[in-house]
Amino acid sequence: MGLFYCYNEQLAKYLRFTKDISFITKARHIKTNRIFHLFLQTQELTSAINEYKKNE
Repeated sequence: MGLFYCYNEQLAKYLRFTKDISFITKARHIKTNRIFHLFLQTQELTSAINEYKKNE
């Protein structure tokens, strides 16, 4: 299993609140200062992301 760095706040909210997938941490990138959510890459996460993309 890998890691998924999500810089899209709307996608992160969708994963967390609609799909009930917890993130490992929320942090700020040291060089770009952008906030990201870090998720464990699972089949459930991949399916949820694909579903989000279809409805976008």
